[in-house]
Amino acid sequence: MLGNGQDPTYAVANSRWTGSFSKIHLPSQSVEWTVGGPRGDFELVDLDGARYAASEGKSLWYGQHNLEYFGEDEYMMFDNSYNQKADSFISTTSRPMKVVLDEEKLIA
Repeated sequence: MLGNGQDPTYAVANSRWTGSFSKIHLPSQSVEWTVGGPRGDFELVDLDGARYAASEGKSLWYGQHNLEYFGEDEYMMFDNSYNQKADSFISTTSRPMKVVLDEEKLIA
């Protein structure tokens, strides 16, 4: 569940399979939004400033785990860079990642 004074009726679920994570409204069991992956709602911006529309179904991380909300719209994770669907590594580098969201503009 979200912490740091956030509404406890929400949880964030991580999907290593799709390279995405979602905010879920627990009482209604509905997905509020998804970041990354084939059903993502957010435009993604990488460190070089390249932009990927949500409709592209892209992710900037794969096989991620230990997703945690750190407050102020920041999420931390460890990116294994491993595409489980393709059963292959995207790159040879695993890395810690910070993803900053703008929920109003749907940009990550």
